[in-house]
Amino acid sequence: TVEDINEITGYNPETAKYSQGDWYEYGNKVTFTRGEGTALSSSATNGKTWSGPESKFNYYDKTNKTFKALTSGSTEITSTTYEYEPTTLGTDRHAKPLQGVDENGTFNEIYKMIFGDWERTEKNGYYRNFTGTGTEPRYWLASDYAGAYDGDVGWGLRYVCDGYVYYYYPLYNSNGSENSISSGVRPVVSLKSDISLEWNNKEGEWKIK
Repeated sequence: TVEDINEITGYNPETAKYSQGDWYEYGNKVTFTRGEGTALSSSATNGKTWSGPESKFNYYDKTNKTFKALTSGSTEITSTTYEYEPTTLGTDRHAKPLQGVDENGTFNEIYKMIFGDWERTEKNGYYRNFTGTGTEPRYWLASDYAGAYDGDVGWGLRYVCDGYVYYYYPLYNSNGSENSISSGVRPVVSLKSDISLEWNNKEGEWKIK
C-alpha cells in the first residue's frame, strides 16, 4: 500500500500539505451541489468556490459500492491526492533528508527494493536499474485516491513510476469518462525468518547475507 511506502520513505501527507490552496489539496473537502438542469456548484473547506454547467456528475456511493448520478441535492468528496519524489519528499525538489537516502544521496537496500537504483549512463542523465535488468519499475499500489476539483472528481489507484509515488490518471471520472492505464503488479510475500538481503553492485542483484 502507499502507507507502507510512506512509512519507509518518511512521507506524511498530513503534514506535507500537498497542493495547499488548490481544489485537490490533500484533505480538502469539496461539496458538489446539483441545481436545476445542468447547473452545478461546488464549495470547499479551504475556501474555494465554483459554479457552472455540468451535464453529468457521478459520485461513489460507499453504502452500495457503486457510482450514482447526482440529480439533486449535494455530495461531499474528500480529496486524497498527493504525489512525491522519495529522494526529496516533494515535487518541488526541496532539499530534505529522509529515510532511504543518506546525507550523501546513497540509497539503502529497502529503497532500492521498492524504487530501483540510480546508475549513471554514458549520456547525460540517469536511468533506473531494477532487479539488474535496467527496466524502470512501474506498478500499482493497493491504495485508491479521489481527486476533487471545481466541477469534477477523479478516482483511481496510486502507483509507483519513474521513482515517484503517483496518483495521476484517474481510472474513472465523475463525468463518466474512463481511462485504461497499464502498470505491473508486484506481489509482496512476508516470511517468518531472520534472513536478510543486501544489494550486490558488482552482480547487480540481491544476495542473501
